[in-house]
Amino acid sequence: VQFYRFFGYSFLRRIASYLFMFLALLRCIPKFKPKVAYVRQMPYNPLLYISCKIFKLPFILELNGIFEEDMEHTGSSKLSISIHKIIEKREFISSIGLICTSPVLKKKICRRNTNVVKKIFSVPNGVNSNLFRPLKYYSEKASRLLTQPIFEPNRN
Repeated sequence: VQFYRFFGYSFLRRIASYLFMFLALLRCIPKFKPKVAYVRQMPYNPLLYISCKIFKLPFILELNGIFEEDMEHTGSSKLSISIHKIIEKREFISSIGLICTSPVLKKKICRRNTNVVKKIFSVPNGVNSNLFRPLKYYSEKASRLLTQPIFEPNRN
């Protein structure tokens, strides 16, 4: 069960999604002729990088975390982690820009890959809690709305 959970299902699902996206890109890139590709790291697909290389399409990579760490947490094999690590390094070098979702992540990536320091930017995707503080209290009307059922099929 443990083998199937971490190798079988996730491995087969990953391969299927890689191939589907690769085939979709092979069909769509020549049709739409984009000037640049914006590639999100999550869900990660190394064939996006390969298809951009095939069509000589520059790309910007959005980084939401260290992919190697994510793979270790999900129990991926060392071989799979090593392969993805090599591809990720090539992506970093080949991209025209890297966008991180936090300054902490940017620092972490710059420490690991010193050759990307000039093309990496941080664009936080969270809320600045210094500017937008949570409400200290709820109004009576809001609390009533939150406690009322939204969908009641048997109600007239």
